[in-house]
Amino acid sequence: MTVRVTKPEFNLREKLSELDYSRVPYEKMPAGSVIQVQQHHLYGSGQVTTTSQSFQDSGLFIDFHPKFANSLLLVTCDFNAQSGDATNSGLRWSILREIDGTPTASSYNLLGDSSRGVSITYSSASGYIHEGTSITMEDKPNTIERVQYRMFFYSHNTTTVGVSRDWGGAHFTVMEVRE
Repeated sequence: MTVRVTKPEFNLREKLSELDYSRVPYEKMPAGSVIQVQQHHLYGSGQVTTTSQSFQDSGLFIDFHPKFANSLLLVTCDFNAQSGDATNSGLRWSILREIDGTPTASSYNLLGDSSRGVSITYSSASGYIHEGTSITMEDKPNTIERVQYRMFFYSHNTTTVGVSRDWGGAHFTVMEVRE
């Protein structure tokens, strides 16, 4: 005895359109997918300067609202800085984070504790130097509330240092990556 099985034909395109997705929902994105990207830029004819040896707000920040609490956030900061004009002058900087608030010098430091940061140093007294710098950091704030990242900086030795000038400005990019 022979048994024949028949299935009705179907149109794959029609079946996909029945799913009612104009795009793949965020919840169905595979691990490693970029969920969202935000940027903030500072440009201008002036710059933010300081002679202080404690963290000062650069004015560069970004407010980010993660879609998932378990996402990985890639935080990129790049800016041009002007170090001082004295021997061994320079600046130290860091990225501070606050959840549902505004970062201050005592907020969570993505580069380590509040006494650490990244340095840009100039070792000649022949004049100011302009330097560009960039870093990408991984962060897992474990929240869907507003996460604010803000760049702070200070002078090595009380000479005037600055960031965010019109010759390059300062930039933040935050990408949320599905885990």
